[in-house]
This record gives sequence, structure tokens and C-alpha cells, in this order.
Amino acid sequence: MWVASDSGSVPFEAAIAEHRLVISVEGVEVGNWPVEAVQAQVEPEGIHLRLGQDEVVIDVTDRVGLMMALGRSASEAPPRRQRNLPSLRLVVASVLLGALVVASVFATGIVGSSLLILGLLVLVLGAFATSEPRLALRLPFGLQALHVVGVGVGLLAIGMALVAVA
Repeated sequence: MWVASDSGSVPFEAAIAEHRLVISVEGVEVGNWPVEAVQAQVEPEGIHLRLGQDEVVIDVTDRVGLMMALGRSASEAPPRRQRNLPSLRLVVASVLLGALVVASVFATGIVGSSLLILGLLVLVLGAFATSEPRLALRLPFGLQALHVVGVGVGLLAIGMALVAVA
């Protein structure tokens, strides 16, 4: 005799007597089928019993014993959903994480390259401002030519570091 597991379902008893599967709830027989007519398959949520046109899912404490009593192999391959396949959530999370890593590498490379170009332009501007006094007088915010050269060198250094990381 098999009883329901503690899965919060309706308590029942299943027994095989005289080559018939008998299921009863609270001592009242609710079904009686020939064992040969019962199709059974183990799923994660319990044993799926196909009884004619009806299907019942039961979860018993001894799944292997019930399957063997029904004449089914207890060692048959698990259903497709139970095979060692990663869950959909894990696959989606892995793909998103991979895309994020690739995007950050590209973004770091793009930002680094942009800073290299900008640093080079600022450095050239600072060099021209150092050699041309009229250009030095037109620099905004009261900057001096050496300040512009220093900003250009700083941008080049940050750009090189980012490109090296990417």
C-alpha cells in the first residue's frame, strides 16, 4: 500500500490487489482499474497515471515501489524536463551576463579610444597655444597653454589605461 506524500495534496491510499490498482480517499474507494490499463510516467511533480481518458497526478512516499508494482521500470530514463538541462532562468541569466560583459568591454574600448583621440587633440591644441601667443590669449576660462597640455596628457593616460583594460 502506498500513501500520499506530504505535498499538501488530498490524502489517499493506493494499493494493488488482484492485478488492479485501487485508489481510496478516507477509506472510500474512488477508482479501481486493471494494472494493464494503467499508463504511468514519473514526472517532477509526481506520478502521472493515465486511466483511460483521465489523467491523475499522485505523489507517493515510495515512487519506485509503486512503479515496480505497476510493472514499470523504476530505472527508466527521467522525463525530458528532468534530464540534466539547465533551467531557462539560468540560461537567460548567463546570456544576459555574457552580453553585459561583452558590452562593457566594447564600451570600455570605445570610451578609451575616444579619450585617446580627445587627449591627442587637446595636446595638439596645447602645443599650438604654447608656440602661438595669439592662440594662447583665446583659450577659454583663463586657461594657460601648459594647463591645456596637462589636460591633454591626462586624457591620453586615462585613454591608454582604458584601452589596455579592454
